[in-house]
Amino acid sequence: MIRHDFKCAKCGNIFVVAFDSSEDFQRTWPCLTCGGNANQIWLQAPGLAGVEEPGTRGVSRSFEPGHDVQSGRFFNTRAERDRYVKGRGLELMGPKEWDRTFKALPSGPREPDRATLEEAAQKSWERLQAGERPEHMETFVPDQGDMEAKP
Repeated sequence: MIRHDFKCAKCGNIFVVAFDSSEDFQRTWPCLTCGGNANQIWLQAPGLAGVEEPGTRGVSRSFEPGHDVQSGRFFNTRAERDRYVKGRGLELMGPKEWDRTFKALPSGPREPDRATLEEAAQKSWERLQAGERPEHMETFVPDQGDMEAKP
């Protein structure tokens, strides 16, 4: 069965119709709510009913808006997440690889190397007092996902 999206011209209801084959497909369909004419629209590519979307190299292609654990950010759309990942030269891990990597991490917090940390902090402070700028400072450029409405 092949799924197609339809939108009613009368009431605006959006619904999915599953056709047995491409021969049964029609571009217009009666609305399930009001009985008006519904036209085919493209919310997503037509899919097979009862078949999960295939993965790519083990990466789960299903997407739910919210917090993405791998990037540590919130995303509203898959496209937004993919743009963010691609723009930073990253690659998403499949769920099995992510679990295996996560389990291999040391348990509990690691103790910082205080001698090295204090030495680096002291050198940085001396450079700042001398008026030197750091070699490279990354500039934050917000994308649409970072923009929030201000009251």
